[in-house]
Amino acid sequence: QNEANDRVTRVIDLEATRQRTLIDSQAQVDKAELKRDGDITEAQITAQTQRLIADRQRQAVLIALEGDLAVAEAQREAKLTERRNEQVRVRLENEKRIVQAMQAAYTSVAQANATAIR
Repeated sequence: QNEANDRVTRVIDLEATRQRTLIDSQAQVDKAELKRDGDITEAQITAQTQRLIADRQRQAVLIALEGDLAVAEAQREAKLTERRNEQVRVRLENEKRIVQAMQAAYTSVAQANATAIR
């Protein structure tokens, strides 16, 4: 009877060991699957973060370029205004000289007429 009990005990122990091994194996498989899913999620989050960083950097560059363009346009407009003002100044100076020359000519004619009348 002891042998039979020992045999049953060994069979039960073997079955328990087998069950523990199956449970442990399944736990390792589940852990590996969770790790794989976690790694995939981590990679997706990292990729999304890198995309967001790249988008922000792109936006910052675009803003800087828009600022540079606005400054360049303002400088261009200022130079155009400066050139136009210079053209007006030169034209007015020339007109002033013409008027002065005409005044001098009229004065000379008037003096010549006054001298001729005397």
